[in-house]
Amino acid sequence: SLFFIAFLPVGLIGGLLLIAASWSFHLFLDEGAFLQVLAGFFMMIPFAILFSLPVSFFFHFAAESFMLLRPIED
Repeated sequence: SLFFIAFLPVGLIGGLLLIAASWSFHLFLDEGAFLQVLAGFFMMIPFAILFSLPVSFFFHFAAESFMLLRPIED
């Protein structure tokens, strides 16, 4: 059951991409729509890897700055 829970986001994003691909080209699903969904999905993986490090860095930088700059409570 954990396997299906882990792949739930993949299914949701894939479904959204499938809907976007089918609505932008045709009102029915064909092989081209599925291939475009797969291409868009695999194109997001490098961007997610590249953007995860800066987002994590700036989040932790902001959290540390907040902790250091808050007023001292008595």
